[in-house]
Amino acid sequence: MTVKSFFLLIFGLVTPVCAQLKWERPEQTLVPRLGEKTATAKYRFTNVSSSPIAILKVQPSCGCTTATLAKKAYAPGESGEIDATFNFAGHVGHQEKWISVTTDIEDSDPTILSLVVDIPPDVTIRPEFVMWRIGDPIAPKNNARVDTRRSSH
Repeated sequence: MTVKSFFLLIFGLVTPVCAQLKWERPEQTLVPRLGEKTATAKYRFTNVSSSPIAILKVQPSCGCTTATLAKKAYAPGESGEIDATFNFAGHVGHQEKWISVTTDIEDSDPTILSLVVDIPPDVTIRPEFVMWRIGDPIAPKNNARVDTRRSSH
């Protein structure tokens, strides 16, 4: 037995016979640019099996996220992509969204795609709390600072 034959035999034994999709980046983290109100992740996949695969359902975890797929059936070796768009207008901070992908592969659980977006606030005031007491002089507090890192323009 040659080395090549040995590896082909081992590879054949450990590779599942059933159909499957191979995802390039099932977990993605996006950083929005100034003024953006949406973030879009592209989840690329390839049918690495010897059978056609149909994607039956693509379900986002919430109403602020949409997911689109150009077509549903993929031949062996064929690639595709799911575009997931998160509308984060009104959201601030760490956001995690999921997209569940159900295929026609028997006895398989849905694939869960992850989208993480860290949204900085439009304006940050530091310190967050400034207090004047009754009787204090009417004067600005020197340690207050305003950051305007994000703009709606």
